[in-house]
Amino acid sequence: MAPAEGVVDAGPDGVITIGASRAATGPFAFFDVSGLNGAKLAIDKINAEGGLGGHQIKIVDKDTKSDPAVAGQVAQELLTAGAEILLVPDDMDMGIAAAQIGQGAGVLTIAPSASSVLFGPAVGNLFFNGGTNTDDLGNGGAVFLQKQGWDGEYSVTNNDFNFFQAQTEVFKARSGVTDLGSSVMKSGQTDFAPIISEIRKLGDKFPDAKNPVIWGSMYFPDIATFIKQLRDAGIDYPVLGNFTWSSQDLAKIIGPDRVSNIYFLTGAYYEGEDASAEMKDFVAAYEKAYGRYPENSQAVGAYWTMFAVFEAIKSAGSLDGEALSNAMYAQQSLEVPGRTILKWVDGHQYGTVDVVGFDAQGNYRLVETFMP
Repeated sequence: MAPAEGVVDAGPDGVITIGASRAATGPFAFFDVSGLNGAKLAIDKINAEGGLGGHQIKIVDKDTKSDPAVAGQVAQELLTAGAEILLVPDDMDMGIAAAQIGQGAGVLTIAPSASSVLFGPAVGNLFFNGGTNTDDLGNGGAVFLQKQGWDGEYSVTNNDFNFFQAQTEVFKARSGVTDLGSSVMKSGQTDFAPIISEIRKLGDKFPDAKNPVIWGSMYFPDIATFIKQLRDAGIDYPVLGNFTWSSQDLAKIIGPDRVSNIYFLTGAYYEGEDASAEMKDFVAAYEKAYGRYPENSQAVGAYWTMFAVFEAIKSAGSLDGEALSNAMYAQQSLEVPGRTILKWVDGHQYGTVDVVGFDAQGNYRLVETFMP
């Protein structure tokens, strides 16, 4: 990305300041830390290329302690200290208080890897969440189901977060196949025996469903525990889910020889040797900066979203919240690292979806890319 011209009101020191109200401690830190790291890598890259209109970007972050109320307090502190753009937690429940502070202050507010299609309308026109949205994930899962010829679906959903519930609702509504039932689970659940018992009965209850799929709307490591127990029980139905599964340990826990019919949907594929050079560069930069592989896909979601923000700043020539919001909504078929953002609607984006699977050795592979 070439340096922009004409960026104005960058603050008295000529620096564009981004405030980040994000969890550094507590249970949500697993997601917010990697997302913040991804955003910082994007900022480092643009600064190395000359910044925006000659302005360097700095990011100031404060810990929300995984508490929505603290997130709101931290957001206000960052804005009072001079933040001109605000980053908030990557979950509607965790981030809405902070996002409403940003909206009220008139600044562009971003949850870089959040996915809920309800988040934007609940906040206002200055808020955007840049993760692969729940509609795209649910629709994408239904499209892939149909391509694979699966003729029935059973869902297992984490009911602690709207993110998972919303995907399941869309997936079931759009799948077009026999609904074989559903179960709910809780974060951190380790015993899936009752759910697996219900899945074991599917063949008898639905004899016409010869090739069903299990929709696993939950995150790692819970999904790994669930699939391992499913395979241990001798059930080899394909399992499909979302990018929160992404981990180098997924195949290790389940067993490398037992993951050939496991798939998840994501916005940008970076996990395997067949990833694009751009995504390999991202992983290498992450490992160099933080001494470890990206913990989860929040990192890459924040990375690509920041490039959409940079383009909006360049287009608007301003840091005014309304101007930046208009510039974001004007983006169409925008190429960002790893994916294409087709458009923004009600604060969330629609774009390409990658389906990730495994080869015979248990290594990640890209199955296909499409627009849901």
